[in-house]
Amino acid sequence: MTSHPNLAGITSNSALTEHPPHHRPGLRGPIDPTSESRAAFVRRVDGRTLTFEPAPGSPGVALIRDGETGSLWQVLTGQAVEGELFGERLERLPSHYSFWFAWSDFHPRTELYGDATA
Repeated sequence: MTSHPNLAGITSNSALTEHPPHHRPGLRGPIDPTSESRAAFVRRVDGRTLTFEPAPGSPGVALIRDGETGSLWQVLTGQAVEGELFGERLERLPSHYSFWFAWSDFHPRTELYGDATA
């Protein structure tokens, strides 16, 4: 890994895992490009697994669109603000966004997923 890579640390079933922002198998961690904030959510709503892509947003509001219903979601709140799923909210996963070296100091047994050279 590079000297100061960022990561999305996620606590799941009492296990800690780390996913560099570019490599999150089975997980979409949306990114707010203005603040570079990230959040992790469960992608299932009403029994459907959703896939997300970035969507144009209003200034200061990062949005993602799900490919299944076309609904627009706020990146940081996980709430659908337009479309078939309007008003629904994705379940947020306990997560933390930080530099790898800072995370590993507190969580030395973390499983690392992704390209070790990234």
